[in-house]
Amino acid sequence: DEVLSQAQHVSHVRCTGPRGGHIDVPGTMAVLPRLQLDAILLRAAERAGARPCMPARFEAPLLQGDRVQGVRLRVGDSQHELAARWVVLATGAVPQGLMAAGLCDRRTPSGIALRGYVKNDAMVGRIDKLEIFWHRRLAGGYGWIFPAPGGLFNIGAGLTGSHEVERGDGGFRMQDVNLRQMFDAFCATYAPAGELMRGGSLQGDLKGAPLRCSLGGARWSRPGLLATGEAAGSTYAFTGEGIG
Repeated sequence: DEVLSQAQHVSHVRCTGPRGGHIDVPGTMAVLPRLQLDAILLRAAERAGARPCMPARFEAPLLQGDRVQGVRLRVGDSQHELAARWVVLATGAVPQGLMAAGLCDRRTPSGIALRGYVKNDAMVGRIDKLEIFWHRRLAGGYGWIFPAPGGLFNIGAGLTGSHEVERGDGGFRMQDVNLRQMFDAFCATYAPAGELMRGGSLQGDLKGAPLRCSLGGARWSRPGLLATGEAAGSTYAFTGEGIG
């Protein structure tokens, strides 16, 4: 309820192709910047009895036989061990946590994306759907605009299957792609994106991140430990959203 009271409600995803044709896919969706969403989740966890210990970093599970019975954390130069009946690993798309926990099946991500937030009050009401756009100039990738509350828009460009180029040793490497050039091509070929950027102000920097999609690339559990969120590949490959 707290999330929905602050979020921008959206009823459709608009999928626009290279020649301008589009399909609207209905759904029940809400858009909220991650800083606001994470703060709400943290407060709810604290009300339920959780105790934050930031900026602790997960290093390894503690084992008794084959069962995970706690974690080893690092805070600065010191290590701490915490016992637990269950450990939930929610370390996101970066694979180091999965690797330390023994759950990683694939180190490379499913895709990569570049995202920023733009403030542009003039576009409020004009962009009221989740907008996804494909064009050959985006080098096989896609661009998006998601309307957030208060005249804020989440805008970016991404590429799924970004690390599927085979290497000579049987492994895989990243495609030769420049996300910033892809983002610029999105703004040049999709008129609403160009107008949003020209008339708006970027809030902070554009930031790149890996994506783990379609519940692939990791095992979800071992005795005493569960993986969840993007560590388990929860990002929805259709829109790039991580929470659903």
